[in-house]
Amino acid sequence: MDITTAPATAYPREAWTSELRHRLPMETWVAGCTVLLWIGLALASPYFLTTGNVFNIMRQVSTDAIIAYGELFAIILAGIDLSVGAVAGLTGVVFAMMLSAHVAMPLAIIGSLAVLVGLRLAMGVIVLAGIFVAAGPMFFPLESSSSSSSSQPANEKAVTT
Repeated sequence: MDITTAPATAYPREAWTSELRHRLPMETWVAGCTVLLWIGLALASPYFLTTGNVFNIMRQVSTDAIIAYGELFAIILAGIDLSVGAVAGLTGVVFAMMLSAHVAMPLAIIGSLAVLVGLRLAMGVIVLAGIFVAAGPMFFPLESSSSSSSSQPANEKAVTT
């Protein structure tokens, strides 16, 4: 049976939705649910789509968006770094603790940034140390046991005829 002559019942509704579910990426469903949520909230409250409320939502989302943008570059450059959120959260906690201890705002900013830089440097050193431990033997090839005990390196030994 040819596809052009197939009856309309060849693809039942369940198969069509299952096929659609597998063709669309997960992000499409998340975006669709977000749009439905905004529509539902706009219908439920006359204050939801006001200018002040939309600016408030965008202001609250901006911090997460900036972190997500940085994480996007880390993922694109193949340096999967899932600690961004944890480090940002710890930095925020340090900043809040310094403010609650009545530390001046500029000093609290400098202190929390110092914690951030220190953590990221420590993580970088740990990652580099792991790379050198894993890849170290590649940089120091061992001389084969069949070579003689002369002082010349194995690749520079004179060939005798």
